[in-house]
Amino acid sequence: MSNSTETFGLTVGTDKGGTGKTTNTMHFSYWVSRHYSNVVNRNLRVLLLDLDYQTNLSQRFNVYATEHTAAGIFNPHYGDVKIVKVREHIDLVPGSVFMSAINKEIDSEPNKLWLIYNWIKENVNPDAYDFIIYDTHPDFENTIQAALLASDNILIPIEQDEDSQGGADTILINIKNLKQKMYNHKYGVSEVTVKPILLANKMHHNTKLSRELKAKIGEVENLLAYVPFRTVFDTAQKMKMTVWEYYEAYPKLLDSSAKKFLQELDTAYQTVFDAITDGQL
Repeated sequence: MSNSTETFGLTVGTDKGGTGKTTNTMHFSYWVSRHYSNVVNRNLRVLLLDLDYQTNLSQRFNVYATEHTAAGIFNPHYGDVKIVKVREHIDLVPGSVFMSAINKEIDSEPNKLWLIYNWIKENVNPDAYDFIIYDTHPDFENTIQAALLASDNILIPIEQDEDSQGGADTILINIKNLKQKMYNHKYGVSEVTVKPILLANKMHHNTKLSRELKAKIGEVENLLAYVPFRTVFDTAQKMKMTVWEYYEAYPKLLDSSAKKFLQELDTAYQTVFDAITDGQL
């Protein structure tokens, strides 16, 4: 569930590392922030929560915090939480290296899965953001479960290899079990209502496995779109940029191939956006 019908909660996660989880978190949030909505007559606003103890998302926005981090959501011992502006219309709750320890610290707490939901409800104005996006570590520990309870959807990046697709299968099974665990018998529904969206990532145009996976889009349940493989993702990342910012900084590199790539990326994120908002934004 999310805290407001006007704010969409999105967890980005999978059971396997290296599938482009953080890259897509950064790029999708930037894409959303550049999206002008005729419904609200402004650009959309995004709050990011970095829940991965590796803090990759924070670092990509050039944020290296040792205090006032997401750790405080789960344990006040780590101090208060501060929201940092990282781009126009994008704010961030920085990640903490203590997130791994926190999963163990809160394990015995009866309300552990409600900690994110309650923090959002108590500290975030529901009118301040249109999207709240959680970047998670590739596991199914308490922090990602708490993010799922606060979310409407989970975006699961998958690649062409069997291990990556197996990781997606694993997290889908875990979500199913979590929904059963959080079933509210009084109201006859689960407290966890998150819906999965599968995103084929790093798709090559000239490999059989990529072509086969792309062909399954629209046929395999919840597999909705693909993001093409491009080395510019890595180049931009080293410069703490998204690919759009990179091409804006180096317009001479925006040739026909780059334009086609950006169009494919826009199509992928538009599809994901439409699946999440269902015409409400």
